[in-house]
Amino acid sequence: MKRTMMVRMRKPPEDSVFRRVAHGDVPGTVQEALRAKTDIIGRAIVEILQGRPNFSCVRDRMPTYILKLWNIRTRGYPRQRFASKVDDIIAVMARKNYITVYKSKNTRIKLGWEQFPGCDILPNNVLLFR
Repeated sequence: MKRTMMVRMRKPPEDSVFRRVAHGDVPGTVQEALRAKTDIIGRAIVEILQGRPNFSCVRDRMPTYILKLWNIRTRGYPRQRFASKVDDIIAVMARKNYITVYKSKNTRIKLGWEQFPGCDILPNNVLLFR
């Protein structure tokens, strides 16, 4: 009698706007994430903010959300380098009004009034007036 081995397939990652638009651009390792272009990280930031309540999140948590979106686990110095790169991109996006940086109990970021290039698809529950 021949035994067959059952292989459990991993659940595919959730279908998101970023994965549909730029599936080939999704970094797989932290080194690829450090070399990622600014528009790829910018699209990830916009997608994350579109999925968050009130379209906002804590600024210091954004690198964690991006790495979680890309299924990358890292700690220590590589994460610090990626966090500084994300902070630089957030500052540039804030100057161009793609996002708004504001202060409540902590520093937060929110989607701005300008639409980020390449992210023209909005979720169904997004209101036109923020």
